[in-house]
Amino acid sequence: MENYEALEPVGSGSFGIIRKVRRLHDGKVLARKEIDYHRMSEKEKKQLVAEVNILRELRHPNIVRYYERFVDRQNCLIYIIMAVIKRCKKEA
Repeated sequence: MENYEALEPVGSGSFGIIRKVRRLHDGKVLARKEIDYHRMSEKEKKQLVAEVNILRELRHPNIVRYYERFVDRQNCLIYIIMAVIKRCKKEA
């Protein structure tokens, strides 16, 4: 995680938060999903692993791009680095 500078949070959910991060080697702003898995059941943990594995393989223009993931086993956290989704304005 030392390759990223943490920026402001952009959202949260029942198991964690999403924050913007800046990749230090090129300044690119990405999203980091921070998931605390210590309260998850074994079934939820398996589902999380399956989701990350599927996301890692997907390449589609309508699905957020996965870059990499880090696991902090000591603190029961998984960090998923993804592309930032830009807000879209609907034209009337």
